[in-house]
Amino acid sequence: VDPDTVFFAHRLRPQLQAQNIMGATDRAFFKNCRSYNSVQGPLEVFTRAAADAFLNSIDRCQAQAFMMEKGEDWFFDKCMEYIGSRAVEGFNLLEDQWCTRAKPSCGGTTAAFHPLKTTEGYGECVKTARLHE
Repeated sequence: VDPDTVFFAHRLRPQLQAQNIMGATDRAFFKNCRSYNSVQGPLEVFTRAAADAFLNSIDRCQAQAFMMEKGEDWFFDKCMEYIGSRAVEGFNLLEDQWCTRAKPSCGGTTAAFHPLKTTEGYGECVKTARLHE
């Protein structure tokens, strides 16, 4: 979770439980941006098996020039696809301004909101989100 992201861990668990994760060996990662069908960096969610596969394959992925063209979230997303990890839709996990092109509402059951760059904005987002619980 990025430091300028308002994150509610207790909201993440039910959303993950609703997904069809097939146990300890399931190499799954969550796409959290519908607009780009991608992983946005403020909240990267993946299974332990997917993390192990990623760490064991970093060198292979770094050898693919196209993966090195953009930021770490792009690299993670493309590497996970390249090594055969299973992408799961997690489009309700994160409200990200760079994905939706709108400021985060801080409402609903979303687990994370990004970016909140000021102390005041961060606090207001927390306050608004708690009103929806």
